[in-house]
Amino acid sequence: LRTSNVRCAFIVIMPRSMCVSLFFVLLSCSSGAYALRLLADRGKYTQNSFRQLRTIVLSPLLALGLISSSSIADAADLKQTNLPAVELQRIVSDDITLRHALITADFTRSVYSENCQFQDEIDIYPINNYVQGTKLLFNPALSHVDLTSPVSTVLDKSGDSVVTFRFSEELAFNVPGLKDLLRLYPTVRLSGNVELHRNPSNGLVDFSRERWDQSVVDVLRTVQFRQ
Repeated sequence: LRTSNVRCAFIVIMPRSMCVSLFFVLLSCSSGAYALRLLADRGKYTQNSFRQLRTIVLSPLLALGLISSSSIADAADLKQTNLPAVELQRIVSDDITLRHALITADFTRSVYSENCQFQDEIDIYPINNYVQGTKLLFNPALSHVDLTSPVSTVLDKSGDSVVTFRFSEELAFNVPGLKDLLRLYPTVRLSGNVELHRNPSNGLVDFSRERWDQSVVDVLRTVQFRQ
């Protein structure tokens, strides 16, 4: 009983900022431990594993009010409509090789529609959610992406232009608890291709489709923990 009173008194006099920090640390520890268990038995998980990992990373930050769904502002620059195919290919190539856009989401937004949808092997995301989630999910210092083919333009079955390229990447996840307390980053390797579908009326990219060469289970089997 005495110990409980001391604990209660400590919480009452503790500054609000310290309470928030303590809560964040405890929440991070529990979520990080769960992520560790989830990845340890990686062969038994499919798409839900990545959805759960994404939730683990984003939920504590959303709960603490550190991010919001509107924290990524809409692009203010003018859209670059109806660019020649060669020019758009150059921009996309620079986005991957210079800005590592698949890891950082630092792509040239002026060539994308604000209604663009991004689909990978896990889910489909509106543009703001994709940008916010990608920036929070991956550690760019420990992640890496390479172009493994030239960026080119083809026509789909409807005759519309599609910018396409192949890639390989190493993805290091920011998992609360693991990164904050243990400085560990679950890291996976994968390769695949991306198709950027252009709107025929304005030439902007209005749909991005990322496909992997490996199954989700095979990607999870490559997991290693880096510091």
